[in-house]
Amino acid sequence: MRFLYDFYRLYAIACIMRAGGNVYDVSLLERELLRTDWDPTETAFGMPYPPWTLPFFYVFGFLPFYTALAVCFGLSIVLLLLIVALSYKVSCLGNLSSRACTVKQRLVYLALFFPLFKVLLYGQPTFIALLGLTLFSYLIFHRKPFSAGLALSLCSLKPQLLVPFFVVVLIWELKQHRLLVINGLLMGVILQILIALIIVPDSFSQYLEFLPSFMTSSAQLSYPTLTQLFKQLTGIAASPYILLIPGLLTAMWIAFRFDFSFRLLYLLVLPLSVLVAPYSWSHDFAFLLLPYILICEHFFQRISPLRIALLLLPLFATSIYLMGPPQEMYMIWLPLAIFVLSLFVLNNQTRERSNAL
Repeated sequence: MRFLYDFYRLYAIACIMRAGGNVYDVSLLERELLRTDWDPTETAFGMPYPPWTLPFFYVFGFLPFYTALAVCFGLSIVLLLLIVALSYKVSCLGNLSSRACTVKQRLVYLALFFPLFKVLLYGQPTFIALLGLTLFSYLIFHRKPFSAGLALSLCSLKPQLLVPFFVVVLIWELKQHRLLVINGLLMGVILQILIALIIVPDSFSQYLEFLPSFMTSSAQLSYPTLTQLFKQLTGIAASPYILLIPGLLTAMWIAFRFDFSFRLLYLLVLPLSVLVAPYSWSHDFAFLLLPYILICEHFFQRISPLRIALLLLPLFATSIYLMGPPQEMYMIWLPLAIFVLSLFVLNNQTRERSNAL
């Protein structure tokens, strides 16, 4: 796979936007890709993102290709550093971790979190959405709910990964008789839509025309999801959306049963949301960065053979992907491992708090 593979498409789409063309026209995309050093034998899938995401890529169309490539990679590194710093800040503000790790230990376990580096290598816009998710938490801690909602609107780049998460946030907002987070979220999404319509007035009609063929072609791909794993193990095909039903029911039960809790939100709801997503790629598992950090910080409090063995689960899950068949589907073991470990940490922390009382 070529370096910054996904950015090639995003750059071509930005150039099409600048020229006023149809951003969802695959043949036009292929012609634009040939203006770069794209290999003509490679398949160019269509624009995979909905119209409201177009403003995030538009500016690249005004830059020469290699300049845009360098800017993309540089911005990705800056965003990664900012996300990691904010994630640790959130874990400290919410007293979610014990800060038991040294800097060297943190560098080691971050280096073992493969999705972060895959986002960098592919030139994916995942870091924009992940920044929004991390900023949301940071701003909530600083009692700025409207700004937190605006930050959360950046997750509209990857909404399929956070459906139960959004539902829990909505219900908790309603239980507290306030809608500032939701208002901020809606305002952010509406602004994205309006800017997209200014840039490409026909973008929504183009998207609706393109969507059926894109869904058909993407259905043939091997996503790292539980439904794909079930199909691989049993030979039985299931709708990719089927797990959203139990996922949403579980999320609603959590939201109505418990009051707002960052511990529940990031150690239960977020891993659950990613796990039941109808479709995703292994780089999307970067959304699990904060749960992964909380798991590692918890396990380093008291090191034991069992804890070390459990902590190696994410690394083992990644090695299955790296050493096994070259299919995305096998990366599903990473969110599964993080979900199981999150439950373990949540249970331990709950028991420790009960004993302290």
